[in-house]
Amino acid sequence: MLVGKKRPAIFIFDLKKNKIDQVVGIPENLFPCYPCFDQSGEGVAFHAIDMPNKKLGTIYCLNRPTSIYHVASPQFDKAKFDSSAENYLTRVNPEGEYMAMQPSFSKDFT
Repeated sequence: MLVGKKRPAIFIFDLKKNKIDQVVGIPENLFPCYPCFDQSGEGVAFHAIDMPNKKLGTIYCLNRPTSIYHVASPQFDKAKFDSSAENYLTRVNPEGEYMAMQPSFSKDFT
């Protein structure tokens, strides 16, 4: 079922340096999905599934606890990363409230 599966991670490719780096500091219980840059172009926003015990396969319920997170200035070096730094990883919906998105279509529905 999930034999040989790895933990998902977020990578950022620097076009100027032609280098790819993994974003460090995401807790082991969070499985990041769908990363995108914020308006500044420096930070990364992503949706993460909270699975503290084990990885669940797709045959189990798809209704899992998820939240939206934001990393304002991603760190790439594990040796220099300070895990006690506050506000490195910010949860967008801290109280666990529900969020919904609805696409806004143009007049020609594109």
